[in-house]
Amino acid sequence: MTPTSRLTKLVEWLRSYKPSSYDWQPSLDEPTIVNRRVKVVPPPAWMPAVGNVLDARRVIDEAIMEYLAEPSPRQILLIRAMPGTGKTTIAVAIAESLAAQGKRVAYAGPRHDFFDDLMDKAAMPASWYEWLPRQQGDEENPLEHPQTCLYTEQIGKWLYRGYDGMDFCSGVCGWKYINERCRYHLQKTTRSHLLFIQHNHVTMGHPLAASFDVLIGDENPIGAFCHRWQIPSKYILPGGMPPDDPITELLHTLSTMAQYAKTVIAGEPLLEMLGGPAAVLETVKAYNIPLDAEIYTSIHQAEEADNVAFFHLPALATLLEREATCALEGKKYPHRVIISKENLMLLLRRNPSALPAHVIWLDATGRPEVYHRIFSRPIQVVDARSRLQGKVIQVVDRANGKQAITGPGGKVHTEHARHAELVIEQVIKEHEYKHPSVIGFKNFVDRMSVDGVLPGHFYAARGTNIHEDADAIFIVGAPQASPYQIVEIAKMIFWEDDTAFDTAWIIKDVPYLYQDENGDGRSYPVSGFWKDRRLQAILETIREDEIVQAAHRGRPVNHPVDIWLLTNVPVDGLPPDQLTTMREIMGTGDGVNIWKWKQLVDSAETGDGITTEEAGKLGIHYSTVRSYLRRLGSQPGWELMNIKNGPGRPKMVVKRKLDI
Repeated sequence: MTPTSRLTKLVEWLRSYKPSSYDWQPSLDEPTIVNRRVKVVPPPAWMPAVGNVLDARRVIDEAIMEYLAEPSPRQILLIRAMPGTGKTTIAVAIAESLAAQGKRVAYAGPRHDFFDDLMDKAAMPASWYEWLPRQQGDEENPLEHPQTCLYTEQIGKWLYRGYDGMDFCSGVCGWKYINERCRYHLQKTTRSHLLFIQHNHVTMGHPLAASFDVLIGDENPIGAFCHRWQIPSKYILPGGMPPDDPITELLHTLSTMAQYAKTVIAGEPLLEMLGGPAAVLETVKAYNIPLDAEIYTSIHQAEEADNVAFFHLPALATLLEREATCALEGKKYPHRVIISKENLMLLLRRNPSALPAHVIWLDATGRPEVYHRIFSRPIQVVDARSRLQGKVIQVVDRANGKQAITGPGGKVHTEHARHAELVIEQVIKEHEYKHPSVIGFKNFVDRMSVDGVLPGHFYAARGTNIHEDADAIFIVGAPQASPYQIVEIAKMIFWEDDTAFDTAWIIKDVPYLYQDENGDGRSYPVSGFWKDRRLQAILETIREDEIVQAAHRGRPVNHPVDIWLLTNVPVDGLPPDQLTTMREIMGTGDGVNIWKWKQLVDSAETGDGITTEEAGKLGIHYSTVRSYLRRLGSQPGWELMNIKNGPGRPKMVVKRKLDI
């Protein structure tokens, strides 16, 4: 078959290709439960936190000092203690004591402004140095955001395309400029033993990494390890490839697939389009990728980075070899080479470079199985939980998912959102909270009409103290990425695994860490990847752990603050003291529309109460008006009267009782 006929056949195949399934598509292998309800179950076995903040601080301090006393530990120390416990304060103090002993300590934080938080806790702030990334700088505020690189945008493209930063610097700026004038590289001359770096310096390399004696990390670093590498179709086949080499034909086929693909292509169909797994394996194993000018491009002008080829062949060949081997062995495997419209996507994991023997990481909700994978070391967990000083009240009759609470595209103020607002207003009124905070989906809190609350949203910067004066924290909803995104993240975090993920999206009864006055527990049916612990770990990192982090923005370990969870998902990190429902809070019963009920009560509060006719004008169905009025009239402080005015049915009126 000639190359032209092969290309024609491939294009025809692509245009008609309709995938039957993907390895990331969730499969509902159990019937969906329409009416989920809380069930009475035997009480769960769990050990509530018993210590106070001082106890937790002592545990943290002793664990870190004992760990540092080991000359060459194999494990990483993972400190699990909630915000407000003081773990960062302890870590900063220990870092400063190590520096006083002549050791160099790197402190890795999630963002630039985290350095300010550290300096608030530092006893010797002048001894710290904040390592600045390559940045264009801010002309209006050069002291806070100085320029460190002349070509930030271009070197960013160079690095993204798979090349080494020093090759750009030496080729474009030259060694004289690097050694004498470059603000970024001159940072290497700092004599400070205390360096603040960011999470991506742990995975993408740091010029001083080899000199670190101790690395301390703060907050969840997963994002720095995930590498979702997208190569546009025009860069899949680099220039200068030998025309008669099988690898060139393979890359040309991939490029054509990306140009004409109407849907995602991965796994066995992708290998078949490349000639079959045996041919793919033979091609990639026979090809030795040369690190010469044909592939590994040099650079002399910054603008050349705009069109430089991607250096993706080593990663692509490695993944294709793994996937072709699995296919030949008949194994189901995770698909990490993915063709989509106009792109080749490789799912990779960045690995830490030049780690010191001692690595301490502070993450309140850190999961050992995830940390073990990203650092490739055993994990020693320090459980430093402390008691909460307020109560946890969980409202269990609604999940308040993002779509339900924010509407399509976040543009609709839904009935669920109005119900949540009514409940929040009622609770604030009954408990007389003075400084309530509401944390939820951004589109919900931005449109919220509850007066006097401090808003916050999921996935906002952790470690800040903006909500620390709250006397009540309301968490509305349960954040959750799509199953596709969860599987994609798992493929990167658990990168070594060639065992397929079980993507069955099923429902399981999950107990609350709760026991009522009769000794009974409660459970709720929750959706998840319950058949695959790896996927479930990523899901819970995004969902349950974010709820815990949001609740602890109020620092409930330090002062009394009640946590109201307006979601029915059981969260082990927040054992509830009370389970309730929206209707219990609003004083209604089953089958009562909370929004209509609120309108009814507000109308009855004014004037001479409310009649059946007036209630009907609120949009309450005529068949339920009288039952609503009877229910309201039976509640304390209200009275129900039947007024007879002529023939026919008596008029029903509900009004406030008069104080005598």
